[in-house]
Amino acid sequence: MGLNNIMQIHARAGLAVAALLLSSALPVSANEIAVGDTMLTYEDAGSGPVVLFLHGAVSDLRVWSGIRDRVAEQHRFVAYDQRYFGPAEWPDEGAKFSVATHAEDLAAVIDALDAGPVHLVTWSYGGLVGLQAAMRHRDKFRSITHFEPTVSSLHVGLPGERAAIVQKFTSFGAMAEALQAGEEEDAVRRLIEAVFRLEPGEAETHSDLAQQMWDDNARTLSPFLEAVAAVEPIDCDGLAGIEVPTLVMQGSDAYVLDAMMADEVVRCQPKAIGAVLEGTNHGGPVQDPAAFVDAVLSFIQSTDNP
Repeated sequence: MGLNNIMQIHARAGLAVAALLLSSALPVSANEIAVGDTMLTYEDAGSGPVVLFLHGAVSDLRVWSGIRDRVAEQHRFVAYDQRYFGPAEWPDEGAKFSVATHAEDLAAVIDALDAGPVHLVTWSYGGLVGLQAAMRHRDKFRSITHFEPTVSSLHVGLPGERAAIVQKFTSFGAMAEALQAGEEEDAVRRLIEAVFRLEPGEAETHSDLAQQMWDDNARTLSPFLEAVAAVEPIDCDGLAGIEVPTLVMQGSDAYVLDAMMADEVVRCQPKAIGAVLEGTNHGGPVQDPAAFVDAVLSFIQSTDNP
């Protein structure tokens, strides 16, 4: 699929949110790497230019399992658990849980693997981390692909913002109630349902591996919400300095607020283009992984062969 086709990606059969969590047929090495004062788990498969995948909230590197083999056919696939995410024991009580920490960890992982500049692929909260890292370490990235990056400072003051906030966050009440009651594992599932527009209770129907990933990351929900609320705002002037070829994807059924943030990243970055993944919402990378990876690999090819 050529670059001209990226802008309108046709939908394939809709897949469940957990469909990406599949076993791999290719050899995969699971390793630990020293980053600052902690050790991070990462997976490495294939060879060639590095495509580094950065997960979002309440998840970890397992969320990319279903596309790993496809990427590793022509590239070196790398994914890692961001600090405090995944099943590993925390190095502390979460004192360093912040966007800034995760951004610096991203740069340190690239250095530790001697992998830069990399093709970075992010999703949701990973996009916020990736943007922070790119503003500080532009030379570490060959290209960047974001799927619906969560950058709340970018929608402030936009026309229709209030209605967009109401549309999205009306469905988050069950998550807030569970979290307030101290039921973290239940809160994560209610968050998944709100974000991916699932029916109440539908999260419990997904794969055992998805359930395990959500359980392992339930402890990150409160510090994640606090970190996002405390992050230094990103504005258009800051994004304008990221002169890295960037693809920003959004689902055709995205929340209006998520679409606003994606559109603003495209508007503010000088080398950014937008694309729509048809028939998906914020869960696009797992709802249609084939179309998602098609777009990622096509964009990477276009940056390697301009």
